[in-house]
This record gives sequence, C-alpha cells and structure tokens, in this order.
Amino acid sequence: MDSSTLLYSQNKESNTLHSRLIISEAVLKKGVSKKDELVDFLREELRETFDCEVRFWLQGSYKSHTLIKPSDKYSSYDIDIGVYLSFETEEADASQVKLAVKEALESFCKINDECELQQSKNACEGLKYKQLLTIDIPVYAFSGTDIKLATDDGWVDSDPKSIQDYLTNAFENPADRANMKRVIRYLKAWINVKWSGTDYKKYRHWQLIFSLLTI
Repeated sequence: MDSSTLLYSQNKESNTLHSRLIISEAVLKKGVSKKDELVDFLREELRETFDCEVRFWLQGSYKSHTLIKPSDKYSSYDIDIGVYLSFETEEADASQVKLAVKEALESFCKINDECELQQSKNACEGLKYKQLLTIDIPVYAFSGTDIKLATDDGWVDSDPKSIQDYLTNAFENPADRANMKRVIRYLKAWINVKWSGTDYKKYRHWQLIFSLLTI
C-alpha cells in the first residue's frame, strides 16, 4: 500500500488525513452567511462613521482556500475581512480608527447574541461566534495605490493582496497549486497541535508556509 494514500486520495469516500482536515460545506456555508451579515452591517455603519467610501476584501485562509477544521472543541476557524476606508492616513489617527471599528462591532453584538468581541489585537479587531467561528477585521486606509494598515502603533505598510497574488501564482500548474494548498493544510494542522494556545502559533504558520514556497 502506498503510504501517500493515507494523506490524500481523489476518492472522496476515503478516510485520509486531508479529508479529516477539510471543513464541511454545511459548516462553511454557515460561516459565510455570518460573514455576509457582518459586512452588510459594517458597510453602512462605517460609511456613516467615517463619511467616506468603504470597501471590503477577503484575505487569509478563506481567500486562499486553505481553511481547516478546528483542532478541538475549544478552537475555531477564521474568516478574515479587510475593511478599506478611502482617505489619506494624515486625516486620522490609526488607533482611533481601530477604536471606531471596535465600537461598530460592539453595536453589532448588541443586535446579534451569537457573537462577542474578541480581545483587541495590535493589527485588527474581531468577533468570536458560538459556532467555532472567528472573524478577524484588519482596517486599511487607501488613497490611489497607497495602502496602510491601522495598528495600535500607527499606520504601517501592508498589502495582503500582494501576498494573495504570490500564493496564487507560486505554481502555474493547477495540480501543483492544489498540492501546495494540501501541504499548507497539513502544516497548519501540525502547528495547531504543537503550539496550541500560544501567540507563537500564527507566526510559525506563516514562517513555514513561506519557507515551503521558497524551497
């Protein structure tokens, strides 16, 4: 027996490591529904707060199709929603922009008892849902081609679209690209177990993925 079949098989009925990592369509559909509901709320709320054009761009594992199941009942899967506000960074303090987004999320929680605020992070705010879902919300200011990320320490250069393009174009062959995404899922699952409950986990996640792509 080829040991590689224990990792992955094109037979969808096979009980492989990869099949056990994939989120079911039913679970993902619920998460996407929650994401859409939040985006609709924030679009109007933030447009009124900042009096500017508000755009959204998905990023992270959901965007790159490398989501995996939560490792246990205490864990969750993430959907990352980038909020893009059309103004010059000189017009607003980054920490105050983050605070305004946090207040908008607090308002959302008051009308939705399925979620609660996550603890603020340096580069994003977010929600945690009861159904194994978290939504992280980094906030960007854009003016023309200039994009800045709001952090507690100020505005910083950040362009997740470039990262996504890199992941998408790292391999030209669709089969190679699919294999890359499977390996990323294996790495993420291993990291979730090895560094469970640590702030170090996400750093190791990206470090290993970019090491893989530059071999």
